[in-house]
Order: sequence, then C-alpha cells, then structure tokens
Amino acid sequence: MSSSDLPIDPSQRYTPGSPCPLCGGNARAKRGDGTRCHGYRSSSGRGFYCSRVESGTPHDNGTLWWHPSPERLEENENRWTPSPDGNPWVDRYPYTDEKGACLFEVVRTSTKEFYQRRPDPLKKYGWAWNLENVRRVVYRLPELIRAVAERRVIYVVEGEKDVHAIERAGGIATCNPGGAGKWRPEFSSFFADAADVVVVADWDDPGRKHAHDVLARLQAVRANARVVRAAEGKDAADHLAGGKSLEDFVSVELSEFVMAEDATATFGTFEELVALRPPRQLVRGMIPEGTLGVLFGNSGVGKSFVALSLAVAIANRDQDWLALPIMEDPGPVIFVFAEGLAGAPQRVLAATKNLVVEGTDRLAQGFHFHPKVGDDPLDLVHVGTWSEFARKARGIRPSLVIVDTLHAAMISGSEMDERDIGAVCRHARTLCVDGTVVLLVHHTGHSNKDRHRGHSSLFAALDWEVRLDSAGPAENGNSIVQVISNKARDLPEFDSFHIELEPTDVDLRDPDSGQGLRSLRVKNARCPELIGTSQDKQTSVVLGVIDRHSNVGGASRADLLHAFPGKSKGTAERTASRLLNELFAGDYVAKTKGRRWEITDAGREHLSELRMRFPAV
Repeated sequence: MSSSDLPIDPSQRYTPGSPCPLCGGNARAKRGDGTRCHGYRSSSGRGFYCSRVESGTPHDNGTLWWHPSPERLEENENRWTPSPDGNPWVDRYPYTDEKGACLFEVVRTSTKEFYQRRPDPLKKYGWAWNLENVRRVVYRLPELIRAVAERRVIYVVEGEKDVHAIERAGGIATCNPGGAGKWRPEFSSFFADAADVVVVADWDDPGRKHAHDVLARLQAVRANARVVRAAEGKDAADHLAGGKSLEDFVSVELSEFVMAEDATATFGTFEELVALRPPRQLVRGMIPEGTLGVLFGNSGVGKSFVALSLAVAIANRDQDWLALPIMEDPGPVIFVFAEGLAGAPQRVLAATKNLVVEGTDRLAQGFHFHPKVGDDPLDLVHVGTWSEFARKARGIRPSLVIVDTLHAAMISGSEMDERDIGAVCRHARTLCVDGTVVLLVHHTGHSNKDRHRGHSSLFAALDWEVRLDSAGPAENGNSIVQVISNKARDLPEFDSFHIELEPTDVDLRDPDSGQGLRSLRVKNARCPELIGTSQDKQTSVVLGVIDRHSNVGGASRADLLHAFPGKSKGTAERTASRLLNELFAGDYVAKTKGRRWEITDAGREHLSELRMRFPAV
C-alpha cells in the first residue's frame, strides 16, 4: 500500500450499493454470514483490498489481500520488460501457493526471453521485476496437490508451454521455474507418495540430465515415477502438436540417459586414489571429519549432557574434550534441539563450566542452535525441510551438526522403517561431503541394550557409533557413565573410558520462585572409585533374596519382584529374568520343585564377594 492510500477515506469502503468487485461483499453486511468484506479501494486506483479473496498479495498481517485492478493490468499488458530491446511479453505464467495466491509470474517475450516478477502494490503497475524473498514453488501447485491426493497421473515437463499443451490434451502437468537444471530439493516434497508421475524429458543433453535428476529426487520421496520422451519432436509440446496423444509417449530406459560427452569421461587412477588426503579427525581417535555417527544410551544416562559438552568444546575451539584432542581451529557447531529446548539454557551454561576460560566470547560466533522462535522443526525424512536446513547450514560451514534426538527429528517417518532411515542417512551425507560431522543422538534398543533402537540399516550406514552405559555412582554420589566404542569404520575402536556427571549451579533463576537453577556438567572420571556397576548391585540383591529363602523351599517369583520396589512390574520382571538366567548359567542358583530358586555353594561364595564390595546392599 502506498502513502496515498492513508488515511482511508470512507468513500473507499465497500457498501451495499458499491460492493467489493472481487467477492461482492461490503463493510455493512451482517457479521457471521460470510458476506462481510472490510477491504477498500486503493485511492490511487491501482487495485483493491479484499478480506475474503486470498489469491492476491497478503497485506496488513494477512487480514487483507491486494489485487491489481484489471484496467491497470490491461494497461500494463505491453509495457516495458527487462528485455534489452524492450520486447513485450506474449505469455504470462502465474505461480501460486497452495491456496491459489500469486507468488510470482514468469513472462515470456516474443523473442523467447523469460523474466520473473512478483506482485508489489508499491510499484506503479503493481509488479517488481525480481523474486527477492519470494517462496519458489512448482507451476500449477493447487492442481498438483489435488492430483496427488486423487492418485491421478501427473506429468512433469521442462517448461510452462509444455504444461499448457498437456492440459489441452486433458492431462495434469507441472514444471519448475527456470527450466532445465533448476529443480529444487523442496519441490520434490509436493510429490510424496504420488501414485503415477511421468517425467517427460526434452530430448537433448540438458533435458536428459534434468529428467534424470528429477526422477532420482522424486523416487527419494517414494513417488512412483518413470521417464518418457516425445515420439515426435523434442518436447511434450512438439509431441502433441504432431498429432500424438498422451499415451504415445515413448518409455525411456536408464541407458538412454548416458550423454554423448560421457563417452570421453575418465575415471580416477590408482595414483590419484592413494594421493587423496586422509580425513582429519574432529576428535582425535574418535570422530573423523565428514562422517555420520550415533551417540546412544538408555533414557536418563546423560546423552544430551554429553552431546552438549562436545558441542560447546568444539564451538569454543578448545584444545581437547574430556582429554581427547580436538582438531585445530574447527568450524562452528549447530545443535538441533528436536526435543528438550526448554531446558537447554541451563544445560548449555553447565557445559561451559568445562571451558578453560569460562564465558569466552568464542561461543557467540561458534555455537548455533535450531529451531529459533518461528522456525519450522527439522524433519530428517522430509526432503524439503532438510534441504532448507542444509542450505542455511552450508552458509556457516559447520564442523559439527548434532541432532538431539533422532526419533524426535523423524517427524514424517519411523525409525523402524528402512526407507525412512535410508532417507535420513542420504540427507545427512549431503553435509558430510562438505567435511561436516553429523551426530545423531539416539535411544538404546528395548530388548538389546548393546545396540541402538530402530532398523538395523542405520548401524550399517554409520561411520562410527558410541554407546553410553551407566556405571553406577561414585563415592561422592555423582553418576558415572562409561563411554564405549560400538563401531569405528576408519579408526581403531577407542578404549572405553568413564565420565562423571556433576551437579553444578548456573547463572539462571526460576522465573516463579526466583531460586537459582542447577544442571549437570560432564567431566572426566580420571580415577573413578565406583561403588559398583548397577548390574553387580542388582545381582547382589537377587542372590541375597534367594539365600534368605533357601531354607524355606526357595525363593518364588513374587519374592524376587519385591527386590525391585522402585521399578514397574514389567521392568522388575525383565530385570529378574535376565539376572536369573545369568546366575543359573553360572551355577550360582538352582531350580527347585514348585518353580522356586535356591542358592548353590558357588552362589554363596559369589554373594560374599559382592557383599564385601557393597556392604550397604
């Protein structure tokens, strides 16, 4: 809206005798009956503001939509374009959002030049000849969305002229703006799970390459896609102009995508291979650069604290993390809080307690997080949201991206689905090729605590994997966690070590009570004086129960379950069964009649050893 439109004169408002030319409503219509329009006419005469027809330019925080007047559009029909010769256009192709609102237009001149413009009510004729801050979409987007939902055949062609030719033939078609080679990753998301997508390749080298790229991207979102070419001419428009039908397109085999110039392409030699620089190590002996890894463990073991500790150390460009040397001068870190963002401030501040110079300014430039207020959450499966995230990430060239957790970041997929896990790994690798380490924080499996949860294809795709196991409390009561190498593709598996989670005060206060907040910092347990592992303590408890009941016919299942008062019934049963199987296999206990258990002589010796280590148990 221009300054001439302010203030709004009452004569600009719509009345029953002079309603809105777009929706037919007026400002005096009864509220609630769907006919009231609180828009108005532009005082400049360039257009109209309507509160009901949304296929225009959003205005006034989205409560009104601006539409150029038909007279002005007609007057501007053959006006100047950015063409050096001032050629008028012969065709206009409007690109709209899902609701039909015009985002931008592609105009074609008589000399086959293409220019793009966006609606701008501040310009004299309502258009700006650029696409600054404009969302890019595919052509005929509303029709495409309906076709996917109705599982109809969708043709993907190279240009708007081909789209119109297919529509005249009774089909549904779309294309990307800009022609061959300009397909964006986010365009593919509109085709997710489409039943039948036909990519029509322009039969020249750029067209074949474009079609091959589009096919691969559509298959990545599970679209049932195939490629065809014109039976006559170069493209879909030539094919249909030659009297052919949509059913007459010729199927294209993969071998036909090979370009003429590919015949002279060379492969790398043995000398070139051995001359490649080995990857540097982001964390010496643990994490090579440009790799994909997983950090996993049981709920509550401290995964997020460990991941944040690593992120802060690298973002601060410290020399080491938990006594492990860090790459010299690493790049920034991006931490994706797929869950737990509310508690992140105190956790991050606790992690800074490990820094040599606490509160260093390096973190201001080196530590980044996602999502900020207003950002969409990251979906590792969805190609569109991942591509936007990756585009922003490449702008700061991170050395490390941490996603906490994998499960929370798979919004449109499942960690149990092999195809979804494949999409996650493919997407992550697009950053790894630039030297970025992508670390996924994950959960332990339900039945096997030595492996992560979800489909096994994730483990196969990883370059490295680290497991966190609870190792019981230290003498001071702090939790001790064992860090274990589960997989290392290009490095020897490191020796396991222990870390300590220490409660610490942070410079934050509870907004309601005003009390200072606390969190946990991760530090080395250089001399961990462990009371014992959790399993050893549980074994001592179970053996003690069986020993006490050995003189009265043995311990029953109910007796054993009472040994775990803090656990749920299901957890207690699983824990007791696991320990009994191990004790039975070691000849520490024996079965009796009536499905009871008695301790053996070897079991009493073992119990005596355990009680010397755990006198309080």
